[in-house]
Amino acid sequence: MGIYDQTYRRFEGKLQGRLVRITTILKNEFMRRIRNKWVLILLILAWSIGIFPIFTGGAFMAYFVLTFIWLLLFTAVVGGPILSEDFQFNSITLYLSRPLRKLDYFLGKYLTLFVLVSLIGFIPTIFVSAFIIGILYGTSVREFDYYTFSYSLMVVGLLMTFVFTNIGMAFSAMTKNHKYASGGIFAFLFFTNILSLALSNLYEDIMYCSIWANFMILFADWSSAGNNTLVDFDSNVSLAILMIISIICLTIVWIKLQRVELSE
Repeated sequence: MGIYDQTYRRFEGKLQGRLVRITTILKNEFMRRIRNKWVLILLILAWSIGIFPIFTGGAFMAYFVLTFIWLLLFTAVVGGPILSEDFQFNSITLYLSRPLRKLDYFLGKYLTLFVLVSLIGFIPTIFVSAFIIGILYGTSVREFDYYTFSYSLMVVGLLMTFVFTNIGMAFSAMTKNHKYASGGIFAFLFFTNILSLALSNLYEDIMYCSIWANFMILFADWSSAGNNTLVDFDSNVSLAILMIISIICLTIVWIKLQRVELSE
């Protein structure tokens, strides 16, 4: 039997562009996550309990309360493993050993979580806003600016999706155990909200430490639907706090990715 020199021939085919690589990660990750039974259960419950009742005359404020609960649970379930699994099984080195930049990997994962979280945070606001405009268009309700109300609702929904995605990415990047990551997401969102609301009775400005309260403050100001408990708060401060949290979270993720070496 002849013995031949073992040679390596470089790949001469056409490499896919960066956009294709990013969207491939998005498509594959999204389909893998959405098939998870717990993700499907949460989606069904969130829409059936928190969203559809609005179309049947349910209290609108209940939508906000339920949205926070479902976003909290959903982000913990889908956000915990989004990066931590790759660090745990070292599959991130397989991603980066291919013609894939760290930025492309980050964007693919980020967009996956963003799209998933938007299923509860942003997309429902489109349907709710269309419903509000549809039933009020042409009515005699003059004191209620339903266009501003609806647009504000969608913007806040998009902002919620953005902030929750950032928080999910950060906690997932900080540990190799996706259960710890999911628990960290839940604990951070839940306890900062509960403690802030409880301690706000002692000092009102502590309310700004509640992520959910900041969303409510923004919506109350932008939609001109303020109430006596929110009119004293500055929406600019709330927006600044949410942006600072997002920047910190994205910085944590980026630093973690920069420390990944193919030799690991």
